[in-house]
Amino acid sequence: MCYSYTEKDPRFRVYSQPNRGVSVARNKGLQNARGKYIAFIDSDDWVEPDYLRLLFESAGKGITPLCSMDIQGIFGCKMKCSVQDHVYRMDGDVPELLSGNLFGVFAGPVCKLYDRSIIETYCLRFQSGVSWGEDLIFNCTYLQYIDHIKGLPFHLYHVIRQKESLSVNAKFDFFLTDVNQKLWQSVSGLFSNRGIDSPFLNDYYISLFYRQMAGVRYVHDRLSWMERYERMNYLIQSANRKILKKYRFKNIHFLMSYYRLPVLFFALYEVYFFYLLLRRKITNK
Repeated sequence: MCYSYTEKDPRFRVYSQPNRGVSVARNKGLQNARGKYIAFIDSDDWVEPDYLRLLFESAGKGITPLCSMDIQGIFGCKMKCSVQDHVYRMDGDVPELLSGNLFGVFAGPVCKLYDRSIIETYCLRFQSGVSWGEDLIFNCTYLQYIDHIKGLPFHLYHVIRQKESLSVNAKFDFFLTDVNQKLWQSVSGLFSNRGIDSPFLNDYYISLFYRQMAGVRYVHDRLSWMERYERMNYLIQSANRKILKKYRFKNIHFLMSYYRLPVLFFALYEVYFFYLLLRRKITNK
């Protein structure tokens, strides 16, 4: 199908390579791109007919256009990620924009146009070998070099979540990789370089920390109990206690993490895991 378009219109170009992951594929696209702007559309998704036109008309020097999108879940549920009709300043308005969209329109490379001159000037590329969060890492680096984000309130991009997609499968590796640390460094680096002080940053750290701890439930078939405990102990001992202090009374998990009680934390999660396993067995009978 792709090659058939090259026969109809010389503006289409197709590049092929062995499967080495989404980051390597996107980097090859960046390497071969020739246009003023770069747009990404994932193969499972679809866009409105005027998607590129409206983004292009809102783009400009130092301005990145960003449209709204909706997500079709694997169980039929729908979620909308909306952006206001507003020009956001990167030195002041960005916390407001990121706080509601960090896991939506900013999590991936879609819904926006990238200025290729910025990408080439600063040699920006997606990190290969990272199967979750590589888009957000790239975006946080790119956003350091622009001045404004122009919001388009129209839902022009439509995500179709596949049950066996890379993004769904990657969550099971959260506990095994350091990708969350890379995400934290990228987001906090963006705020630091822009001189932005926002409580949103602490909330984001907590969400990443809790997600790493919760990852222990997904590796029972791959790691022994001792390996799982050692990893959890490492995460608790290396946690930012200054940030955790503000949240320590929010729930029992943060309390145990702040006071560095990995044995109790690990026992609680193991009991909870076996409870879920037992309930599943009873339900299936």
